Amino acid sequence: MSKLGIREINFYGKQVGGQIAGGQKLATIRVVADKYKGFQVGQEVIASCEDEEIAIIIWGILELPLNMLHRSLLILDGYINGVLQAEKDLQGYYSEFTEDKTVIFLGIIAKIIFESLSAEQQTVLLAQKEDLTLEEIVANPILQQLFLESEKYWQENQDKL
Repeated sequence: MSKLGIREINFYGKQVGGQIAGGQKLATIRVVADKYKGFQVGQEVIASCEDEEIAIIIWGILELPLNMLHRSLLILDGYINGVLQAEKDLQGYYSEFTEDKTVIFLGIIAKIIFESLSAEQQTVLLAQKEDLTLEEIVANPILQQLFLESEKYWQENQDKL
């Protein structure tokens, strides 16, 4: 919990704070653990990065095997090369991890970006529910717009990260 009593999610890496604040990182994929359960769509959370804290909003939640996540959702977390890239990264934290293991996908957006959306866009984005399907996420018009911007960033920067 943060000093304000708001739940936190820790992020590692020098550039992650900027990627969240800039709208390039729109998701985080985590191994199933109690500390990642109980989040709700629309909930404000603190992204605790190496040298800063950023208020974020949860826009979507999925729990399923990594290899079942749609490629577009993996890109939202920076995995431009898909499941094998995500698996390798998660193995850095959990050596026994394999692509068929269940993960928690949390769709996130910086609160400042969320607040810059129109009321209608906010409603559409938060129309997601905890048991949403891949098709519902991928079909969300607000996410499609955000995805294109995120994908462009990750494509341009994949060799630098």
